[in-house]
Amino acid sequence: MDNAGWHAQRRADKERARYATPQRDANGRYRPVTLTMPINDQFGGGFDARVHPPTPPPREYIQQYIESQRNGRPRQISQVSEPPISANTSISSSRLTHMSAVERSQAFRVARMEPYLQLMVGPLLRYDTIDDQGVWHGFVLIVTSDSGSVYEPHPMLGYRWDPDGPITNRPPSVQNGSLFALGPHPARPQSMGGMPSPTNSHVTGFPGPNSQQEQVPGHEIWVYGGNGGSCTFWRFMIQIPLGSTEMQILYSINHGQELEFCVPGRNQNMRWAAHSCNGFSAGVNPDDFRGPGFKSGYDPLWTDLLAKHAETPFHALVGGGDQLYCDSLLREPEMQEWVHMKPEERKTAPLTEEISFAIDRFFFNHYCNSFRNGAFARANSSMYALLILLLDRYQPDLF
Repeated sequence: MDNAGWHAQRRADKERARYATPQRDANGRYRPVTLTMPINDQFGGGFDARVHPPTPPPREYIQQYIESQRNGRPRQISQVSEPPISANTSISSSRLTHMSAVERSQAFRVARMEPYLQLMVGPLLRYDTIDDQGVWHGFVLIVTSDSGSVYEPHPMLGYRWDPDGPITNRPPSVQNGSLFALGPHPARPQSMGGMPSPTNSHVTGFPGPNSQQEQVPGHEIWVYGGNGGSCTFWRFMIQIPLGSTEMQILYSINHGQELEFCVPGRNQNMRWAAHSCNGFSAGVNPDDFRGPGFKSGYDPLWTDLLAKHAETPFHALVGGGDQLYCDSLLREPEMQEWVHMKPEERKTAPLTEEISFAIDRFFFNHYCNSFRNGAFARANSSMYALLILLLDRYQPDLF
């Protein structure tokens, strides 16, 4: 009776029993157990700018404002070339009261996508190859809800880099004797310190005289159609000539928040991390592995990896087998009749149109929800992945 596997099986049986008698709605459709709604803001990649503390304006901005007041002249926005905001700059409330509403808005504004894209998941990064000319090739993938997005013009990805610029100074993995703080994040909502906002993680002195930037359009590669409408898969291609040393690449979609990743120097070996079995089997309670302050059982592991990435950035993230555990497919209402068949009957049961629709619906929602949440989403948007395919059951070259 103390066998851990026996208890896990009992827990799984109870979970299945909850969905043993599914009910149809007025339209004859079952309500799915696994259903993912669009992200109701303009921030992806595991970051949510709504919970970031206000970032103060740069010192140069404040100094020019003070001088303009001393000279009796209002500050002219057009006269100031505003540098990236420093996450280490502080500003007193008394200074804020002497700034105009327009100035405060410009100083604290968070970049948002324009035109607006309603994200289902992403951005997700994938490394492809380095060609004979030393050009690094990779891709960025996002999935958007068509009903809430604007595709005129088509989505665009902008990226920039400085071959002479250093990698951003990064905080140590331990702060004040506690676990590394990722900063405000759904996985650790009470954490308000540590890594700066992605919109402010800039290379010091960027851009330099040799800096470069590119804009690439998104290519529509797949459409998922479900009860609630359709969702589009967009892929962006990135090409970066490697320099003599590793570089930090800053990228954004539709002029939104800026995220970052690193590429190695031309003659440098990649630093990479590997993972597999990123999930929990049926009957296992993920909360048992969550730990204090974390939203899910996945986050302690991925937070630890991101802490090491912040100290010395990885260039690639290699995913092995069992990226997702999909046992919960058997909870879907359309599957209940098959689940309760005898083993021999299951082998010859026909794949009905209703069951096929339910399987597609489950995998789309399950993959989107898993790849967009918590610290795992941050890793997907800041380290280029190998061997991780989103919805590979639909089309192997989606990603």
